[in-house]
Amino acid sequence: MKPRPKRSMFNPLRWGLNLWIAVDQLGNVVTGGAPDETISGRMGRAIVNKAGGFGGWLSRTLCKGLNVLDRNHCVETYEYEKELGLHRPESLGDRPGD
Repeated sequence: MKPRPKRSMFNPLRWGLNLWIAVDQLGNVVTGGAPDETISGRMGRAIVNKAGGFGGWLSRTLCKGLNVLDRNHCVETYEYEKELGLHRPESLGDRPGD
């Protein structure tokens, strides 16, 4: 039987990704969003629901910029977070602008 490779307790890539997600979630909480929802997921919800006003415009604009790095990032993040149940129950009614 082959010995298992040693696992490093500190994986810088994993640590950095987790830190980035934590900062993203904190930013969403500070602006009144759900604690487990990311800013990208919140903007994706605004796009899917065709939210109007400044929030809808800002979401579409910022997500167009993110599309350069990761195509359809915001909408896919929203759908993934919705599937995991990370949104507040009241936001699952998908009220535009929420």
